[in-house]
This record gives sequence, C-alpha cells and structure tokens, in this order.
Amino acid sequence: MCPGTCHGPCDLKTGLCIFGCSEGWTGDECDQACLEGTYGKDCRHACSINCLNPSCDRVTGECIGGCKDGWQGFNCTQTCDDWYFGNNCTRKCNCLTGPCNPLTGKCPLGGCEKEWHGQSCDKGRLCVQKR
Repeated sequence: MCPGTCHGPCDLKTGLCIFGCSEGWTGDECDQACLEGTYGKDCRHACSINCLNPSCDRVTGECIGGCKDGWQGFNCTQTCDDWYFGNNCTRKCNCLTGPCNPLTGKCPLGGCEKEWHGQSCDKGRLCVQKR
C-alpha cells in the first residue's frame, strides 16, 4: 500500500511517491514530517520570523501560539492595524495625534484622547477625589 502521506499514487514495487509528498511531509517515501521551522510542499517554506514560537503548522504555515508584538494574521506577516499594538495586535491605544507604534504601543507626541492616560493611552480614566 502507498503511504497516506503521498500526494497521489506511489510505485507499487518501490513504494516511492510518484507525484511527491502531501503538504508537511518529505522523503522518498514521504515518511518524514517537516522539521520545526519549516512547512508546506517538501518542507520548502520557512515559518514566519514573526511567529511567537519558532514552529508553525507543518502543513499550512500558521503560527502556533500566535504572533510577536506588532504582528497579526494567519502567519504573522501583517503589521497591526492603526490604533492597535502588542501581542497579536489585541491592545488598543487612544492617542490624540495619530496611531501608536504597533510594536511598543507608544503614542506620538501630543498625548492621549480625553480620559485616557499612560504611554500607550490605553489606561482608563483617572479618578480624582474632591476635597
């Protein structure tokens, strides 16, 4: 029988996969999973350097564990949208004069929108006690 990791039929005498391996596999008999940090057809593609972990899904290249600060998307190749920053671009900044740095969250000069504070203008309203 042909290995289930062949992309199509195999030579019934030798067991070699005629049309190569399925995504995520390599070797003459397609019996070797892609090494950590590689994925795809014959493991030719490198995982994104923006993946939080060095490995990615060996078939699709999707980053396992998400993206480093400032990056988002399936394989962490898209920078954060304006006004977002941090790990997987999940934190929102409320800067007054423009979007924050997608990696650090630091706002440009000009401060925060009303009722926001902090380096990234992501901290809520300060309470001031009246005397």
